[in-house]
Amino acid sequence: MNFASIGQLPKEKKQHLILIGILTVAGVIGTLQFFVMKQWNARGVARDKAAALTHQIEEAEKRAKYAAANEEHRKMVREFAATQQANMVTGDPFAWVVREVTLLAENHPVRVTGLRPGSKGEPDERLKCATYLTRLEITGRYDDIGNFVRDLENRFPTAEIQSLTLAGNPSGQHSAALDLKFLVLPEKLAKKTEAKDS
Repeated sequence: MNFASIGQLPKEKKQHLILIGILTVAGVIGTLQFFVMKQWNARGVARDKAAALTHQIEEAEKRAKYAAANEEHRKMVREFAATQQANMVTGDPFAWVVREVTLLAENHPVRVTGLRPGSKGEPDERLKCATYLTRLEITGRYDDIGNFVRDLENRFPTAEIQSLTLAGNPSGQHSAALDLKFLVLPEKLAKKTEAKDS
């Protein structure tokens, strides 16, 4: 059937064909509107939800990684603080300094010739800790004194050498006098540390 022959059909048949065409087009549009477009829109909504959930999952993973890294960092800071507190003066300051300096000097070929009782100093403004000032006198070879001073600084990172005086003599033995400032662990922190240890 060609389009030229449609013009030769009776009027009733033409109307019937036009009606079938209109109904077919309406059926196709209805199918598209009610089924295909509905599925298409549902697919778009599902895609948007999936994108939002993917973003939420990524954010949750980032927060979890950050929390784990943050906890690891906090653990390192707690360990560092505990190490620093362990190297701070506790109890009787002079007895503590005598014990710790003597223990350190045993590992070096220097001789402690004087350790003067010190005095409580002004609190350290940055750390809000009291300080203990003392004077240490040692004798030994130049290099041995240098190694001792280095190890003293490394052993007590919260301590500070206020001054260092070095004098030599012809025999190769040198004498050094160090003015030291140690941080004193506050009593409330010392009690917490003791409670944890017991």
